Amino acid sequence: MSRVPFIKNLMTPFPYTIEGSASLEEAEQMFEKHDISHLPVAHGGKLSGVLTQSDLLRAQAEGVSGELSVADVAVSDPYMADLHTRADEVLHEMSLRHIDSVLVTREGKLAGIYTASDAMRDFAEHLAAQDPPNTVA
Repeated sequence: MSRVPFIKNLMTPFPYTIEGSASLEEAEQMFEKHDISHLPVAHGGKLSGVLTQSDLLRAQAEGVSGELSVADVAVSDPYMADLHTRADEVLHEMSLRHIDSVLVTREGKLAGIYTASDAMRDFAEHLAAQDPPNTVA
């Protein structure tokens, strides 16, 4: 019998973060340098949001990216879950909210991040483990 894992077993630990006062250009550089698509946003060491590459691209398309800071564009009320939350609960909540990431916390501090891309990878691995592909010799 398999058990549903806690989100701490699936998350990417210690994600990169960015200050809300940073420029969108700085965020773009971080996305490219670290090959990531989500950046937790902090203000004075406290989590205050999450910025996605999509948010950044939208601001650039509107032609206002040079005028705004990360805090101006980031989602200011991100979904956060304790690292001891079951993965199925996190995924269900992400689905209900139509969002693609969760900030994973431990005692209110950022411990990791889990994205829809991570969930798809994990589900594909789960399915493959249930019925491994036939190999032709």
